[in-house]
Amino acid sequence: MKPSENGARAVHTAAQIRYGKKILVLCGTAGVLLIVYLITLFFDPERVAARGAAFTWLPAGARDLADRVEITRPAAEKLVLLRNNGLWFAESGAGQVPVKQGRVDDLFRILDTRGAFPRLGSSASSHAELGLSEDRASRLVIRGAAEALLDLLVGVDDRSGRSVYLRKSGENEYRSGDNLIKTYVEGETSSWYNLKLFEENRAGAVQSLRVSPPKNEGEEGEDFTLLRNGAGWVFQDGAAGPQADSVDSWTRNIFDIQAEAFLSRAEASGLEFTAGRLNLELDDGSTIVVQAAGEYEGKRPVTVSGSSYTYLLSENAARRLFRSRSSFTQ
Repeated sequence: MKPSENGARAVHTAAQIRYGKKILVLCGTAGVLLIVYLITLFFDPERVAARGAAFTWLPAGARDLADRVEITRPAAEKLVLLRNNGLWFAESGAGQVPVKQGRVDDLFRILDTRGAFPRLGSSASSHAELGLSEDRASRLVIRGAAEALLDLLVGVDDRSGRSVYLRKSGENEYRSGDNLIKTYVEGETSSWYNLKLFEENRAGAVQSLRVSPPKNEGEEGEDFTLLRNGAGWVFQDGAAGPQADSVDSWTRNIFDIQAEAFLSRAEASGLEFTAGRLNLELDDGSTIVVQAAGEYEGKRPVTVSGSSYTYLLSENAARRLFRSRSSFTQ
């Protein structure tokens, strides 16, 4: 090999070595910068505060263990929810009445999902001012097999009006969180009730409707029967038939009607459910019977076959349930 070729090769090799060293230096610098960035990111005050705010009120698995929820509010009736065969019910004067299962699920989702509940302090002297003293706070107790899984005190809103003060009973530490929780703890008891008259909408299965509208004072409600006829409807007595769309809309509305309240057993015991009647005959041969009593404190009590409850309907809902014959012929 010629001397010139050896020299060129040596120069090339030296350049490669210098280039490799530069790469190593750059990689090392980048690594150091990355470590500095991660340290800065990890110890960023806002992020540290966010991590400190993340908190759950219920431990993992508590939702599956829970079988009783007690909600106590100052100057209001205590609400007790019980789980029976996987479904939640509320204790009331009407017995154990059905509640909105989704509403219970939403409450548990707030309590057992890690969320922003920043710790604000632990001074017991602040409890009264924040509405967190035992005698002022609303209280949410969740039990499982008689053991308290959570005993939570709910205080007043903070100055922003978007968060509420919270603390566990027996602990001085208090936090704040989205005041959505107050919707569940301090809302009306009736907001928990499932007041639908029917569990499912079976309007498409209705083959006949036999109606005896409630007779209000001075009125003569006419009894009538509608029979399904193919895609339409006819009156059983052969009179000019109603519009199919009108009857179909009515049957759908019947299954969607909701009451305003449950009537207690004591109040319902003295009523006679002879003021109105609706028979719905279905395509499987079964019959649903709705019976109405006379007016009760401006409402209309009704019972539904297969249900042990007495429902209180508004007069408007009662009129939608017990349509008159004339409403289909006008």
